[in-house]
Amino acid sequence: MRAVAFALLSAAATSGVASADRWSPIEKALVQIPAPSAEDLHAARFGTRAWRVRFEGDRLLITPAAERRPSLPFAPLIDTAGLGYRGSQPTQALRVGNDWFLAYYYGEFGGALWEFDSKGTAGKRLLSEATYGLVRYGDEILAETQDNSMMVRNVRIHRFALRRGIWQEIGGAKFPHNVTTLTLLGSELYAAIKGYPVAIFSKVDLAGREQQLWRFDRDLEVSSIAQSKNGQFALGATGYVVRLRRTSHGLRAAWYAPRDCVSYSNVAEMDGGFAHCVGLHGTMDYEKHSFVPVRNPLVSRNGNWIVSQYSLPQLLHFTGAAWLPAALPALSSGEFPNQIDEIGSQLILRTTKHSWLRRNGQWRSVRNDSGCPQWMALTLFGEWGLECADTPRVLRIGFDGKEYSSRAPHGDPEIIAAGLFDDAWFSEKGASFIGHVDAGQPLREIQTSSPITSISRGGDKVWFTESDKSHYGYIDASNSMHELKEPSQYVDVLGISGTPDGTWIRDSLAGRMILYYIDGVSRTTNYVADIRYETVSPDGSVWALSSNWLTVVHATENGEMTRYRLPCLDAHALFFPAPNNGIWVQSYEPHCNALIDATGIHVRDLPLIERIDYQ
Repeated sequence: MRAVAFALLSAAATSGVASADRWSPIEKALVQIPAPSAEDLHAARFGTRAWRVRFEGDRLLITPAAERRPSLPFAPLIDTAGLGYRGSQPTQALRVGNDWFLAYYYGEFGGALWEFDSKGTAGKRLLSEATYGLVRYGDEILAETQDNSMMVRNVRIHRFALRRGIWQEIGGAKFPHNVTTLTLLGSELYAAIKGYPVAIFSKVDLAGREQQLWRFDRDLEVSSIAQSKNGQFALGATGYVVRLRRTSHGLRAAWYAPRDCVSYSNVAEMDGGFAHCVGLHGTMDYEKHSFVPVRNPLVSRNGNWIVSQYSLPQLLHFTGAAWLPAALPALSSGEFPNQIDEIGSQLILRTTKHSWLRRNGQWRSVRNDSGCPQWMALTLFGEWGLECADTPRVLRIGFDGKEYSSRAPHGDPEIIAAGLFDDAWFSEKGASFIGHVDAGQPLREIQTSSPITSISRGGDKVWFTESDKSHYGYIDASNSMHELKEPSQYVDVLGISGTPDGTWIRDSLAGRMILYYIDGVSRTTNYVADIRYETVSPDGSVWALSSNWLTVVHATENGEMTRYRLPCLDAHALFFPAPNNGIWVQSYEPHCNALIDATGIHVRDLPLIERIDYQ
C-alpha cells in the first residue's frame, strides 16, 4: 500500500453528464466500477486496504486509512478493561486546549472515556462504557457508546461541555440504529448507519433525528466522510471509494476501486477470509508481501517447530542457532494446520483434513480424517484419538497404516494421553475408571475413587487427577495404579502435568492458586503461589504467570526458583514453548514480547514469517 496521497480531480461542470460521473485519478490509482456485489463487499471487509477521503476545495484527496495508535505526550496509568498495558492505550484521542480526551473501545472487554490535563497527571473518568467516535462540536465534545458491542441495537451520542472550568456531560441523543463514522462537516453532523445488510448515509442532529441522504442495500464498511465546496460527498470505505453527486432525484453514487482489486475471487473459502483481489484485465492482481512476527502459532512441545496460521501456512524449524523455513506437505484447498508435535525424529502435523507424518524429511498422509477424530496422544509408532460421534470410540492409527479401535464399556471416552509404550490411557464420562488401550492387547480398566479429570505422562509414570478434587495418582511401568490422597492443608486438586522425574500439581490453598511438585515418592516443599496459568518444559521445570500479570516464575524440579518481570502488563499475554526449555511471551504490543530462557529475559518478537495479503 502506498503512503502517498492519491488525488481525484472533479471534472468541469460543463463537461456533461458522462464526464461529470468520472473523476480522473492521478496515476490512474482508482478506476470507476459498477456497484460491487454483496459477495465482493463481504470479501472487502477482510482486506488490508481502506480509504480515507478529504476535500481541498473541490479536489478530493484519498489516502490509506491506516489504523494508528494515538500519540500522547504522557503515558496514562489506567487499565480501562482489565487488559493490562493494552488496556491503558486509548483507541482515540482528542486534544482541546490543554485537555486531552481519551476514548477506549475494546468491544466486549469494555472501555471508557477519560479526560486528562496536558501532563497526564490529573485524570477524570467521564464514561465507564466502551467509547468511540470523538468529535469536536463547537465548544462541546461528542462521544459515542453502544448498548451491545456484539449486536448493536442503539447508540447514544454524549455531549460534554466546560461548566465552571470542569468538563461535564450536558445531555445527548439516542439513536435506534448503529451510528458510525460521526463527522462534522461545516455546522452539520453526518454519519454512516450500519444495518445488516444495509448501509445508510444520513444527516443527524443532537435531538436524535436522522435524515437519510443515500441508502445502499448491501453491507459497507465506511471509514471516513467528506464534503466538497459544491456540496458533493465522498465516502471512504474498506476496498472502495464512493462519490455521491447531487441530482434532482437525490444523491447518485459512483463507485471507485484500485486497478489491482476491482472484484474478488475465492470468496466462499473461510467465509471470505481468504478471498483474492482480481485486477482489471492487463493489471496484476493485488499482492502485498511482508515479513512479520508469527502470531498465535502452533508450536511443538519442545519449541523447535512452529507453524503459522496465516492464509499461507508456513513451517519454521529451530536448528540450534537460527530459525529456518521447512517444507510443509502439499495442503489442499481449505486445509489448514491445527496441531503439531514431535516425537523422536518424527514430526506429526494434524490439519482439518489429514494427519501428516514427516520422517527423514519427507511428508506422507497417514490418515484422511477431515479433522476428526481429534488426535491427542502421540507415540513413536502411531497416534491415539477419540472418535467424533454420539458414542465415540478410542482409535489408533499406526504410522505403518494399521488401525485399531475399541469402545469403552462404562462411559464415553473424554480425555486421552499417551502411555509409556505404544499404548494410551483414557477417562470415561461419569465413570470412576481409568481405561488402558494397547493395539496388541484387549482394553482394560482400573477402578478409581471418582471420575478422571486430567491425565499426563511424565518419565516412567502416567499421572491423573480425579473429580473429587482430593485424589490423584499414577500408573507405573508395570501398568499398576497407585492412588494417592491430597494432604488436608490443600483444598482442590485441579490439574496435573507430568515431568521426567515427577509431576506438578495445580491446587488451591487459602483461596490462592498454587503449583507444587511431587517427585513420585514424597511431596517436596517447592511450590509457586498466586498463578494464572502455567506450562511445563521438557526438562520438567515449570513456567507460571503470576496473578499480577506482570511476573513470570520459573521453578525447577530441584527447588530452584527465578522470577522475571515482563516488559509490560498484559492480561491477555500468551505463552508458547521456546527452544532450550524456554518460553515465548506474546503480547498485543510488539515491545511487550519476550523470550525467557536460561540466559535471562530478552525483549524480542517471535520468529519472522513471510506474510502475503491478497486483498
